[in-house]
Amino acid sequence: SRLAVMSTNHNLKIVRSAFLEAQRQGLIQRNPAASVKTLPRPASQETRRRPFTTEEVKRVLKACQEAGDIEMEGMVLIGIYVGARLGDICRLRWSNVDLLANEIRFVASKTGRRILLRLAKPLVEFFRDRMSAPDDPDAPLFPKAFARFGKNGMTANISNHFRMYLEDVGLAEKTPRNHSSRGIGRSNRRKTSELSFHSLRHSAVSWMKNAGIGDGIMMAAVGHASLKVSQGYTSVSSEALQDALAKMPDVGIKEGK
Repeated sequence: SRLAVMSTNHNLKIVRSAFLEAQRQGLIQRNPAASVKTLPRPASQETRRRPFTTEEVKRVLKACQEAGDIEMEGMVLIGIYVGARLGDICRLRWSNVDLLANEIRFVASKTGRRILLRLAKPLVEFFRDRMSAPDDPDAPLFPKAFARFGKNGMTANISNHFRMYLEDVGLAEKTPRNHSSRGIGRSNRRKTSELSFHSLRHSAVSWMKNAGIGDGIMMAAVGHASLKVSQGYTSVSSEALQDALAKMPDVGIKEGK
């Protein structure tokens, strides 16, 4: 009654995995969770996520600038132009960014795939004009996000911080920023927003597809893991990836405008 079906099924899969490992180690004879069926998702709980429009991304970036939140501004730009997951962005260090070659490289934590991309023009301008590289190349790219993520390896805190900007620009329903009750009771599920930080990743994919970029190049660029990607990834050249990024919209805005 308190969780969405997707969350419930996710928890069930975790329990199954734990029992399966215990079975493999000979600690138990059978996996008691294997016979528990996942729940079908009712139409009322379908997640209606969607990508950002170009104008919506500009509104969020402007709100970050007005708040003086350089970290979130940079994270949004990496989310939209690299298509990186929030956790991977939080882990980034200055050693992952090569400002001489204008490249960013990292290993996607979810898939283990190595990502190497040319920095899009708005990202190059952001790093050049808005951030100063420290002497230590191992220093976190975004220290506050790195520290928050490092405490428990969760992105919820940072995701909620991003949602604050969505609320400020009218892209998400405002919620209390304290622990006061909203009068809906603890047994009610949290309302799912159609936009989140992960929507930036969806936007990156959508922009590439709308620009006529093939699935192989697009999936290699954002690090999707599948048989199709594995078959086609090695044949994707860096020149093709660079051309793909050059076709994406420019959401860079000058400070104060």
